[in-house]
Amino acid sequence: MNKIIGITYIPFYVLGVLITLLYDRKTTCDDFKSTIIELYNGRI
Repeated sequence: MNKIIGITYIPFYVLGVLITLLYDRKTTCDDFKSTIIELYNGRI
């Protein structure tokens, strides 16, 4: 059940990050990478 929630949650999370990047052009690639790393750390 937890896996299903994760699979459903990730696309929305990524979509949110992409929208944030579109609105905030000052966000650097490093910030994006750290966000992805935090996501994976949170899952593990």
